[in-house]
Amino acid sequence: MRQFINSHGVIKPLIDQLKVLTDLNDVAMTLGQRREFMTKILNNLAAAVTQRVPVNQMVLPADESEVWEKAGRIALAHFGLQGETAFLKASQWLAAELEEGSNVQA
Repeated sequence: MRQFINSHGVIKPLIDQLKVLTDLNDVAMTLGQRREFMTKILNNLAAAVTQRVPVNQMVLPADESEVWEKAGRIALAHFGLQGETAFLKASQWLAAELEEGSNVQA
């Protein structure tokens, strides 16, 4: 299990998704394909982050919050307005999921 967690306590799949998002510009594909992949990566990352939040909590753990913040910076830096828009939509979905999860009765 230790190999899947980095020194900051963040699981490897989250870090790997950040790397894929960062490296997406180095892959030969059309702009439309790149945007589609970027959106999928952000949505998958949002889903993975929500899985790390304890039940009945609405706040991201610090490490996952840091990963999500980095994803937003990467999306904006590498994909401009489209990245910002995709990140905003994924963030809204993430917030709705956290709110819904916090309303679950134990």
